[in-house]
Amino acid sequence: MHIELQSGGGPHAIALFVRSVALGVAFVLAAWVAILAFDFWSVRNYNAKHGITGLGAASGGWLALLHSPVVVLILAGAFGVGFYLAIRLSGRG
Repeated sequence: MHIELQSGGGPHAIALFVRSVALGVAFVLAAWVAILAFDFWSVRNYNAKHGITGLGAASGGWLALLHSPVVVLILAGAFGVGFYLAIRLSGRG
């Protein structure tokens, strides 16, 4: 199977696109781990202050994060930063 781009970029353009998407996804994963860590930390602190204990005290809250517009914007921004950095840094071979 042979893929050619109309702009004449060839396989280098496809490789650059794949690297950019991969770095964008890596940034999203890093941001998601940081968001989950912060959320778990804040829930643990809240529960410790109010004396709530047990396994169920901090479970299930992360699912609500996916529906939060702020989290979605942070993850989209992380993807954009990773995508931009991959393209920007590829020109400095």
